[in-house]
Amino acid sequence: MRSRRALLREQTQLIGEELEWLEKPAIISRDAVGLSDETDEAGNAYLRVAAWILLQIVRAAHNVQHKLHWEETFDRYHVTPKIQERIRAAVLEPTSRYGPGILAMAEIVAVAPLLAERERVPRVEWGTIARKAENFAVRISCDGSEVQVLLRQYLSRPSVIEKPAQRMVLDEALFQLDDTFGFSTVTPIDDLVMVAANVVTKYIRPAEGACVAMYAKSPPSLLTQAAPVSTMYGAIWSAFSALAERFIFPQIAIEAIKLRPKASPDVDYALRLEDLAQRRASELRTGNPKRSWQGISMS
Repeated sequence: MRSRRALLREQTQLIGEELEWLEKPAIISRDAVGLSDETDEAGNAYLRVAAWILLQIVRAAHNVQHKLHWEETFDRYHVTPKIQERIRAAVLEPTSRYGPGILAMAEIVAVAPLLAERERVPRVEWGTIARKAENFAVRISCDGSEVQVLLRQYLSRPSVIEKPAQRMVLDEALFQLDDTFGFSTVTPIDDLVMVAANVVTKYIRPAEGACVAMYAKSPPSLLTQAAPVSTMYGAIWSAFSALAERFIFPQIAIEAIKLRPKASPDVDYALRLEDLAQRRASELRTGNPKRSWQGISMS
């Protein structure tokens, strides 16, 4: 619905103006994101950073709700009073909207050091790989949350797929380094996205379209930097990568992690994605869907 999307885009841009740390991630302390100076299990550290960012965004969304041009937008798109109530409820509930994407960000950034170590890339370059991985993440975020969740399930470690109550951990065996995307999948990502969108449409609902944050402008100050960040999606990704590079990557004891070797391209990916889509549809019908941001604590 165009009116809802217009309000979400406006809200996202206003949120960017509220978050000073998007421009200066260096002002964020380790304590602020709930990390200690002691070595932390990497998976938990990524989740703590994700939880902190999500909480900041949710608070900012509530702070800017009175600035949204509600009536002008409803008038422009001729929205009836009954539909207006539904749109207001959707716009004013930011957790379920931002949660999946921010957790996906944590999962994807977490793969960067594993792939780098597998290819013997120096630790000093891990942050560069993580920042570039935004280009990969954009590919899986262009067709709505259900497509994103389905692809993340497919790309997760086998034990995670078999235990839907467990948070997703991406399987490094299914990824490879890539100069353009930071890294990509061993099975072409465009093929995976196309099939995922088709089976989501077939079993769940039509694909919803790209993440609003990809179209919302970043704070103006980020446009003037040497490497300009033009969207809110990019601004949040850049900040997350900076935090991972400062607080998490230096503490990773990579020798303690058993890395899986790179897999071959999956010739059965279409069948696997269809099976996962049917499972997801069943969960949604029974009212017990696995929350794609499960594991993030808002406390």
